[in-house]
Amino acid sequence: MPKVSVIIPNYNHAKYLVQRIESVLTQTLRDTEVVILDDCSPDDSREIIERYARQDDRIRMVYNEQNSGNTFKQWNKGIGEATGEYVWIAESDDSADPNFLEVLVARLDADSAIGIAYCDSWLTDEANTVNLTDRGYLHRVNPGQWAHSFTCDGIDLIRRYMSFVNVIPNASAVVLRRSLLAEIGPAVTDYKLAGDWLYWGRILAVTKVAYVAERLNYFRQHTNNVRSKVKGGNELLQFSYAISQMRQYGEPNAEMYALAMARNFEWWFYIMVYSNFSAHNHLKIYKNFAYKNKSFSTLFIKKAFQLICKDKFNGLKHIVGGKILKRTSFSPPHWFSV
Repeated sequence: MPKVSVIIPNYNHAKYLVQRIESVLTQTLRDTEVVILDDCSPDDSREIIERYARQDDRIRMVYNEQNSGNTFKQWNKGIGEATGEYVWIAESDDSADPNFLEVLVARLDADSAIGIAYCDSWLTDEANTVNLTDRGYLHRVNPGQWAHSFTCDGIDLIRRYMSFVNVIPNASAVVLRRSLLAEIGPAVTDYKLAGDWLYWGRILAVTKVAYVAERLNYFRQHTNNVRSKVKGGNELLQFSYAISQMRQYGEPNAEMYALAMARNFEWWFYIMVYSNFSAHNHLKIYKNFAYKNKSFSTLFIKKAFQLICKDKFNGLKHIVGGKILKRTSFSPPHWFSV
């Protein structure tokens, strides 16, 4: 049994695939198997994969005959192929420092109660330019929390932060204990954008987590990804469901929840005014936010009144103007502008 099963789920990322595979094969911890999945990529991804498979016998190829159209189906398929003690889902458009596995596996080896370990990330773009100033949204939420390495019960992170933001921004920064994944079951596949949020919640609820403040992962920001294809109302609908599910793990931190709802209501208001999002979907968002929250109806009325009256009834002007113009495009505050 290899120490780590590295899962590389790929779709149409030939542009980044060489860098991704190289960053896996050159890890200082070499006791690995590498399972590369391809979801019927139309580019030359498979040529690249097969070239590397001929060079390194740790690589195993798993090809779909039909495109699954779902990241989390690929996660589940890859984990099902894994035989290692630990699992690293190394997304095909990201890359890693050579010491990534050595550092995170050491944290997992040191304490069998830790089921998930992850590190800080550098942010990069399509041209491989590293952003030296932006530390990512977690450092804007609470700079002190993620400035230093720590180990804690995962449930504490859920209750404090997960009603506000997904505390694990990038799967490529994570190493998981495979026995734990067998216990919690597969990732849900109905939510293309919030599926990772829901998955991390289930994991954090039952295990300790180790965080390493060293930036050993390179998280690529670009337009050819799932987030760029899910916008506006559908984005908020998925996030509202994720937030609702976090409440099953306990009452969220009051301060973080208040910040989250202030932002969500403003975002929701923009969607109501400037998009053609259906009343049925707005009702779903309402029900999600109201899940296990007896005070939500009062909060909803209060926030709606505040938004309408804001800046000398500027909110009311937006409602009237938006409906008259029947605008269908808008730029609401982005979920990660925290």
